[in-house]
Amino acid sequence: MEDQFFSAAPESPAPYVLFSNIYSSEGRWKEKARTIKRMREMGVSKETGMSWIEIEKKVQSFVVGDEKHAQSGNIYGVLAKLFRHMTAEGYAPEKRFNLYYLDQDGKGEPLV
Repeated sequence: MEDQFFSAAPESPAPYVLFSNIYSSEGRWKEKARTIKRMREMGVSKETGMSWIEIEKKVQSFVVGDEKHAQSGNIYGVLAKLFRHMTAEGYAPEKRFNLYYLDQDGKGEPLV
């Protein structure tokens, strides 16, 4: 079934990302790794997701892990504080969506 999705739009990252997310949600790490490998082999890349926020009528943009933003220290400080408040209130992250690095044997370790 994957082949039909990939061949329908061979230059698009959408089917690769879709299958990768499906496999992650099911804990099928070998299939996820195979999908990402195939995407790289085909020379298809996904743009990094960007977020925007307006503060005092000025738009700020950032990506995950961005430390170049002038306010990155403040941003990550606020996020850490929010996370502490959330966990204090009982929030528990959904670990089945964590990203994993898989070695050749299919054994994984969390990336985040």
